[in-house]
Amino acid sequence: MNTKKKYLFVDFDGTIRDTIPDPTEKNPNDRRPPFEPEEVKIRVGMSEALKKWRNKGWFIVGVSNQSGVEKEQVTADKVVEVAKHTMDLLDVHFPFYYAPHKRKGTPEQLSLRKPDIGMAKLAFQEWGEPNLEESLMVGDYKADEEFAKNLGIAYVDVNDFVKEQEKNE
Repeated sequence: MNTKKKYLFVDFDGTIRDTIPDPTEKNPNDRRPPFEPEEVKIRVGMSEALKKWRNKGWFIVGVSNQSGVEKEQVTADKVVEVAKHTMDLLDVHFPFYYAPHKRKGTPEQLSLRKPDIGMAKLAFQEWGEPNLEESLMVGDYKADEEFAKNLGIAYVDVNDFVKEQEKNE
């Protein structure tokens, strides 16, 4: 029997975990992802929400743009280490895909970056065919919403996702 998976795609920065203030002259409100494990702060309610969805049969996949790798602010190994630490803190583990390229790279590498759907295509190749009608993207940013639209799945803002979890407790 070939059953399609209900995917729950989840952004990391600003969704699962808080971002870090990183003001620049051009953008005094700029923020960045955590580059070290000790910088990770999980958003309130996220662990419980993810466990609830996993227990209801959804296959969770983390997707994250990580252009700090291209900018040489962080290494690829460190991105993976900090993502693993994030999942340890959540007490929920799932596949994690990230896009290290923003401007430099092959067309295939650049297609990984949200709002393109390259990370989702990799997940489907590795974990199985999706049920797009029942799949969902949770995020906090326009690129996350556009990722969902480009993939043909529903989008939920992280604040609504966590509120829904709290209502059902």
